[in-house]
This record gives sequence, structure tokens and C-alpha cells, in this order.
Amino acid sequence: MTFIMLRDQQLQLQMQFIEKATNDISTLEIVLFEIQIHRQLTLPRINAGLRAVHSIKGGASLMGFQVLSHLAHCLEDYLIFLKNHNSSLETDPDLLNLLLSGVDWLCQIVKLYSENRAVDEQWFTTFCYPVFQEIQEHSNNQKNSTYTDILAAVVNNE
Repeated sequence: MTFIMLRDQQLQLQMQFIEKATNDISTLEIVLFEIQIHRQLTLPRINAGLRAVHSIKGGASLMGFQVLSHLAHCLEDYLIFLKNHNSSLETDPDLLNLLLSGVDWLCQIVKLYSENRAVDEQWFTTFCYPVFQEIQEHSNNQKNSTYTDILAAVVNNE
């Protein structure tokens, strides 16, 4: 009986996380769309995006969703890079589209978790990983170990 109760509680926590992560992803999308519309990176916008992606990263880690946590960490690192270097996405609309693609992949992974499905290694390495690798390449602060960790999490099915 105790095991069943613990399992039910774990599932309830996972569903709460998935709901929160979905809301945070929406916030992140709104922030990036506002930047796209206004063609300006402002401190309140970047901070809202950072809060959302940081929440996803931490919650995913606590839930054992390592792929999601690592990818959110990648986006968070890049948003921090933009913030610290007063970078403007105005000069690089392709980068903004790349960040939006990264957010779309976060959304797809949250959807997989909501369906209690694992992240498929071939799908991840073919479609998702290249986007995050390209985001990383835009940053001067290369963190190759992060991507090794992500691939290990996918291969081990978390």
C-alpha cells in the first residue's frame, strides 16, 4: 500500500511539474516573441526568460528528466551570455529563430514526458541536438561536456 501511495504522489508531482514547465515554456516563447516584435533585448524581458528557463532546468532535474534539464541549461547559459554582453538579437534574427526552435524542442520533450514516453536517441540526435549545438556555437563560452551529458542521458533513457 505504501509503495502505491508513493508512486501516486510521484506521478502527481510529475504532472504538476509538466503543467508548470508548459507554462514556463509559454512565458519563454512570449519573451522571445516580444524581443522579435520590438527588435530589442531589454533587462525585464531577458530576466523573465531567465526565470522561466531556470525553473524548467531545476524542476526537470528534480524530477529526473535529465535531457530536459540539460537543454534548459543550454538555453539559460545563452540567455545569460546575451544579458552579460548586452547583445542585441536585432542584428541576428537567425539567432532568435534558433532560440525559438530550441524552445519548441523543449515543448516537444515536455510533451513526451507528459505521455510517459522516453526521448528517442535517433530522434534527439537527428532533430533536437543540432539546434542546441548551434545555439552553443553562438556563445564564446563553449561547454562541450554539457552535450556529452545530454547524449548520455538520452542513450541511457534517463
